[in-house]
Amino acid sequence: MGKKWSLNNVIAVDCETSVIYVLASLLKLPVINILTVSDHVVREEPKNMNEQTKDRIRKTFDLALKAAYETIFEFEKRVK
Repeated sequence: MGKKWSLNNVIAVDCETSVIYVLASLLKLPVINILTVSDHVVREEPKNMNEQTKDRIRKTFDLALKAAYETIFEFEKRVK
């Protein structure tokens, strides 16, 4: 399936963002979405990732969560 997407110049896939924005719109809530890349659209990832790769992925997700938390915290400070 990924090779077919690649032929159509698809470079990323996201399944949840649209739902987040629709729900936020319906509930009239502010929303932000931070995406991290976790795998490759065309190339299959190896079944056994080494610990260094797993650690890099964990650190990337941790940084994204920290950025999201800090953004929400700053937003709420300014709204009050």
